[in-house]
Amino acid sequence: MFIQWIKKSLWRRHSEDLPQDLERMQYHHARELSYDSDLPENIDAIAIGWLGNKVPATGIVCSDSLVALRRLRGRCRLDTGELGYHLCGICREYQDRGEIHLNVSDRHYVMPRMILHYIEAHNYLPPSDFLDDLARWFDENNAQQAASSNL
Repeated sequence: MFIQWIKKSLWRRHSEDLPQDLERMQYHHARELSYDSDLPENIDAIAIGWLGNKVPATGIVCSDSLVALRRLRGRCRLDTGELGYHLCGICREYQDRGEIHLNVSDRHYVMPRMILHYIEAHNYLPPSDFLDDLARWFDENNAQQAASSNL
């Protein structure tokens, strides 16, 4: 019983220490393990989707945003494995590791790879500013791909 209390107390404290959506954070990573060697080691980032054990906003995320997040997850992720897997604090049934990065309009968002799970399983609704930037990135990315294929 005491061990369960300690685990709950530690989890509650950990969840309270997580950055809130759109909160500025200093992000540090090992450049040699990055998807982009030009990505600086220290980044002034904006946090998205670090939920812990509660969902701050619920709603429906459009299918285009989910497609964009899946593409982003496949291309712009950091996953060194050093920190191990993280268990979903809401359902305690899903685990993943690593972060996804989105650079658009002079903003750098950092989110857990679990963000898709949070959206699909728990109806998490990211802030509209982030979803707008995600759509902008997706449109720009598709335009670049189309231009490349026409060469």
